[in-house]
Amino acid sequence: MHTLPRKYRKMPNGIYDVLEPFLEEHYQNRTRRRPLKYSLRMLSDGVYFVLRTGCQWNAVPDYYPPPSTLHRHFQQWSESGIINRFWRRTIELYDYHVGLELDQQFVDGCITKAPYGGDCVGRNPTDRGKGGTKRSVLVERNGVTLGVGSTFGSPAPTGATHVGSGSTFGSPAPAGAARVS
Repeated sequence: MHTLPRKYRKMPNGIYDVLEPFLEEHYQNRTRRRPLKYSLRMLSDGVYFVLRTGCQWNAVPDYYPPPSTLHRHFQQWSESGIINRFWRRTIELYDYHVGLELDQQFVDGCITKAPYGGDCVGRNPTDRGKGGTKRSVLVERNGVTLGVGSTFGSPAPTGATHVGSGSTFGSPAPAGAARVS
């Protein structure tokens, strides 16, 4: 078995302590009662590894549960809103302990090709009408991410103050932050 650097092996305890109540609530409310084969901690550590390193799901080391298991649980967490609630809570905690500087916020984005995107993408006028997706990120003055999102199809017209139609911009930012929608 390949030995991983310690910093990649597991999610820091402080982060897991914030995530754990959301996961426990999710698994207590599920209709299927078959016991989990892997602990919530092992699943969280595996998902954290993928998100931290940016590796593909099928490249997860044997130290973690199987990639298909990790991906399935991550999809369940995303669809049930656990990821957004967790993100919102971590932003609130960061604001409480460190403080967000919301007097200046910045949005950046990029348009990417999506040749196999199906119905999830629209025509990209900057690339001769090929399918594309616009990805955006909202940060505060010090670079703390407040929200991310995708716009399917054509970007908003020049001078527009919104992300555009079909936006899935999920901004878990606290009440003082500007919303992009």
